[in-house]
Amino acid sequence: MTSAANAVLMTSVSKKVPMITAVRNGLLKFGNNKLLYGADSDAACHGRYFVDGFWAMPHGSVLSSEDVVDWCHAKQVSVVFPSRDGELAFWAEHREMFEEEGIAVMVSDPATVATCLDKLTFHRHCAALGIASIETQENTWSLQGNTLVVKERYGSGAQRIGLNLSVEQALQHAQSMDCPVYQPFVTGVEVSADLYIDFDGKVRGVVLRRRDHIVDGESHVTTTFTDRGITALCEQLAGSLNLRGHIMFQFILDQHNTPLMLECNCRFGGASTLAVAAGLDSFYWFLLEASGANLDTIDITLSSRPQRQIRYPADHVVPA
Repeated sequence: MTSAANAVLMTSVSKKVPMITAVRNGLLKFGNNKLLYGADSDAACHGRYFVDGFWAMPHGSVLSSEDVVDWCHAKQVSVVFPSRDGELAFWAEHREMFEEEGIAVMVSDPATVATCLDKLTFHRHCAALGIASIETQENTWSLQGNTLVVKERYGSGAQRIGLNLSVEQALQHAQSMDCPVYQPFVTGVEVSADLYIDFDGKVRGVVLRRRDHIVDGESHVTTTFTDRGITALCEQLAGSLNLRGHIMFQFILDQHNTPLMLECNCRFGGASTLAVAAGLDSFYWFLLEASGANLDTIDITLSSRPQRQIRYPADHVVPA
């Protein structure tokens, strides 16, 4: 579908100011007279002060596809960038209908999103391809290793996670969870891979980065690096999953420097702004594709020079 971007909507803006900035920069490259709207179910969120207009979007449990179409048509929004795991299933389910209404959404198809949100299914998918991943099970008895990790099977990996626990501790921790899965506790270097996959399923770029310092599951210090083997692995896995848009793989490099896949986030990540700085211009590329352009016509060059990103608090003063 072809959709000239009159205005853009980023959802679940929360306090994701760096991502808002990255979307705006992509929009400025596409055309400096385009508006950037933000949406969130929390009308008091910080992100509303960094967009051109704000939608206090109904909570996902009551939001309808008709609500979205009516609002987007009223605001001349033709591109949507979701930003939260919990909303991806909704956007994926209605993606084709939105496209028929002239609204392009940066999300993969429903089956792909379901696989990536389910850690057990994702692990089994990797195993079927012969891709090494962290063993993931619904029980503890089959796992090897001295200590365990317990986490929610669905959604973000950082939710209520329990790390480096004995079997007894893991079982106790799991009692407070909705649908726990267990993994062996593996030490190593945590790595994220940011990718952009175009409308035809072609991987247009991969940026690898070490997660040097992590706070609440988000990289506050992260550094890019290059590795052809890991890049090829990411391209293989992306192709097998039928992914689209900006996505992020997370894995651990073990003591043998073997990459062990952890999970796939079908969205832009908290520290993915470093990948944009390294040349993975995902929002601009998606805007181009949504307008009917072919990315073969533009120069795509990723930086081979290591770069480090440090996340820090900042103040923003505006007229009252």
